[in-house]
Amino acid sequence: MVKEAIYFFVFFCLLECASEPCLYLQLYSTDQEKVVKEFRVETGDAFYLDYTHSSEKTPIHDVFVIDGKGNIVLIEEQYNWYAVGLESNSEYKEACIIFDGKVTRVLLNRLFPVFSLRVGWLADQVLTCGEEECRLKELTDGGDLLQISVVQK
Repeated sequence: MVKEAIYFFVFFCLLECASEPCLYLQLYSTDQEKVVKEFRVETGDAFYLDYTHSSEKTPIHDVFVIDGKGNIVLIEEQYNWYAVGLESNSEYKEACIIFDGKVTRVLLNRLFPVFSLRVGWLADQVLTCGEEECRLKELTDGGDLLQISVVQK
């Protein structure tokens, strides 16, 4: 019975991907020249990047969404206090900065066909997609460049 259930599940997954292209959030290490992680995603799915700012030590929470064209869109950045490299006076007209006395929220609409991210040596950068969390420094070495994109298979 278990064997039949597994076959049915695999068949259903293959049928789903055969009828419609499957999208994956792919993390590609340019230094290793290979894909180090993939997450199955759909249009409209969100994923998150959390880390601590290297000099100011404020926690950063970035919110990304997959758009209908397979692009990555940064829609929000949150931090406890301003630090160099964080949004304050954005050149992007669509940015809206909200401070509630505790957390600064920067609402954005920044499009990335490919999002490049250098893995920190010390920073504990955590990417969360769906229920799965991964620490970037466990995927590749500090200093390596990751290219994060949505691919269709």
